[in-house]
Amino acid sequence: MRYARYIFGLLYVLAGLAKAFPDIENVPQTLRTAAFNNTGTILEPISRWLADYGGVVTVIVGVALFASGVSYLFDRLVMAAAVGQLAMIACFIAILAKTTPEIVAIDLPFAIVAILLIRDKLQKRRAPATPPTAKQDDLRQRASAVTQNR
Repeated sequence: MRYARYIFGLLYVLAGLAKAFPDIENVPQTLRTAAFNNTGTILEPISRWLADYGGVVTVIVGVALFASGVSYLFDRLVMAAAVGQLAMIACFIAILAKTTPEIVAIDLPFAIVAILLIRDKLQKRRAPATPPTAKQDDLRQRASAVTQNR
């Protein structure tokens, strides 16, 4: 899981940086196209709002992607980053599915890795930190014997 975290962390950092270069990905134009394609759907109001503030959305998404990547790379706040990425991916797919249907295939591996990271972190939390040593077991037995003799 560590290698997946590093690879996807690097990909998130690069994606966050790419948002600053419209030649690589023109987010405001993509949002305008999505708003047009979502006309008459339940997503029209939010699509229009996102398109109206495309520059701000680009900065927010770029910073979120970059921060998530750094979080993955340095193994800090990975749970928060993974949950945030799942929410962001769900929003991306909902808003952009009509405009860019391939977004599902592109974002699916990122969602799978986020889910696996969350599962991995939860399993590590539930596992005992260290198995009890023989000395600790001996102390527990003596303590229970003392309480039973009272």
